[in-house]
Amino acid sequence: MRGALKFRPLRFEANEVYAGSSVPGGDMDVVTGSVMARNGDTLTLRGVTLMRSNGSVVFNDSVSVELAASTTVKKQLSMDSFDINAISVGQRLTVFGAITDDSISNLVIDAANGYARMLMSNVRGEVISNDNVFDMTLSSINGRNPALYDFSGTGIDAGNDADPANYEIATSSLDVSAFGTGSSVSVRGFPTAFGSAPKDFEASTLISRGSN
Repeated sequence: MRGALKFRPLRFEANEVYAGSSVPGGDMDVVTGSVMARNGDTLTLRGVTLMRSNGSVVFNDSVSVELAASTTVKKQLSMDSFDINAISVGQRLTVFGAITDDSISNLVIDAANGYARMLMSNVRGEVISNDNVFDMTLSSINGRNPALYDFSGTGIDAGNDADPANYEIATSSLDVSAFGTGSSVSVRGFPTAFGSAPKDFEASTLISRGSN
């Protein structure tokens, strides 16, 4: 359960409740990591924590995830349902499924009839522009060098694939007036759906890290 402690009156308000098979350590294998690349319905996750259904825990740098139309997709802090096309490069992700290859050098998890939960992601970098489009040059995505990510297929066509040197942020109703060119910024939110860029990322919060 996740939520916030409230006062007057004292209470706990939940915004996320996990139970049964949605809890790591239940009856499925579970991996959490960052989507480094996507080829069709196959994801490459890195920085992975793997929890086996038998209770064992494995830390591994890479795992392949096989999605399917039957994979249930949810987003952190949202009650909506999504399809697998919502999962794009740069997304922090928890996947519930079954390990089909457990060799450490080639871990594969099958998420057919399983679950994928999109977690809040974090991008950092320098503001290029905040006029009509909020653009950034990225220095990290979920703590990793942007050069490690393969953005192929993220755009409506190859010419519009996400570019970490010119990363377009959808800021919605957020006030970006304080983030001038050259500002160092941390942005929390979610990459836009695979194959839909531009924009490349939907911001929930922006945090100033000073000016360079």
